[in-house]
Amino acid sequence: GFNPIQAMTLLDDEMDFYIFDIHDYAGKKQTHVRRLKGRVIGKNGKTKHLLEELTDSYISVYGHTISIIANVIDMDIVKKAIDKLLNGSKHATVYRYVETNMKKIRLQQGF
Repeated sequence: GFNPIQAMTLLDDEMDFYIFDIHDYAGKKQTHVRRLKGRVIGKNGKTKHLLEELTDSYISVYGHTISIIANVIDMDIVKKAIDKLLNGSKHATVYRYVETNMKKIRLQQGF
């Protein structure tokens, strides 16, 4: 679930949508699904909010899925970051990956 305002951003041609199925990473065990959801959400939502802020995206963790709404240009970075978290990479490593690659993109765009 995204709120309606976030969902409406998908009407923009520059926005993209992607869904991860946590079962692809955790199998069917609910304890593993909960653990991986926790890795993406972070303590008090810190990880999710930081990724959203760094990548100017919206991330929703619901049930056994993680959904992303992001700019087409930034989507690959957000997807790779979440994939790294789901595969067990350290949070600091993922943050560094995102910061480095977002800087590169912003420089290419002239920001």
